Amino acid sequence: MRFFVAGIMQGSRQDDDICDQDYRTTIREIIARQYPDAEVICPLELYPDSVGYGYEEGKRTFLELAEMAAQTDVVVAYLPEASMGTAIEMWHGYAAGARILTISPMAENWVIKFLSDRVFSSTEEFAEFLAGDALAELRGRAELSRSGTRGRSKRPLEQEVGDLLSQRGWTLAVAESCTGGLLGHRITNVSGSSAYFEGGVLSYSNEAKELLLGVPRETLVQHGAVSGETALAMARGARRLLGTDMAVSITGIAGPTGGTPDKPVGLVFIALAAEDAELLEEHVWSGDRTANKAQSAEAALELILKHLTG
Repeated sequence: MRFFVAGIMQGSRQDDDICDQDYRTTIREIIARQYPDAEVICPLELYPDSVGYGYEEGKRTFLELAEMAAQTDVVVAYLPEASMGTAIEMWHGYAAGARILTISPMAENWVIKFLSDRVFSSTEEFAEFLAGDALAELRGRAELSRSGTRGRSKRPLEQEVGDLLSQRGWTLAVAESCTGGLLGHRITNVSGSSAYFEGGVLSYSNEAKELLLGVPRETLVQHGAVSGETALAMARGARRLLGTDMAVSITGIAGPTGGTPDKPVGLVFIALAAEDAELLEEHVWSGDRTANKAQSAEAALELILKHLTG
């Protein structure tokens, strides 16, 4: 089980100081007592200097944390006062089907009231809840929530993909361009992924696509790096290079520059090559560079899952 400790950092402060963070240790200890094998994700431990980050690094970290919250089983939110960042992490977890347990005196706050499965007035009350079997009772509700919002298991896609690959004894490789390794990062977030994931090729330039993956030069010249033809050639090349049962590739224009009337920013091709099938998808995302990359990696995992369950 994975817990994400979402909690107040700066709250309503106007300076760059942060609120007392001792609650994070307390929550971790409470979880460890009842779930000693659980993974506890604490943003402050991962990014201890995040308050001092510049714009780009701060934005990237903020979005990564929101995604982490969406990939956990339980979000524990500590809110002695309002915190917009924590509210966003709660929403991402809620939308993905995670259970939301909130420690706060503001039980009537709409974010807390409508997103939380349980609200506790203190860490002591939270500890009493975990000591019982009440958390297990929320699992069915979480599954129903997930099936109603996204139509699949509440577990992260990379875990579902990994389980299916392991069950079949299949291996996987990736070839990435515009995502810059994000897909491989998602796949290797799963413990034990080395059993089925052989590796990947980050082929950003045309030369790398040609040299490392064997994408024909005429394909690149005639169709361009961002094309279905190139995506398929990349997937085939990764599968051949690493000797895997299947491979998936991503090539596109993440933005904000690089778009043309024929190939706008956000255009992405995702291809899958396996012994028994080849699949190709075309997407046009509308987010910024970070969002477009994240959506592309998610769609690639969806494509793998589609093939494995089709």
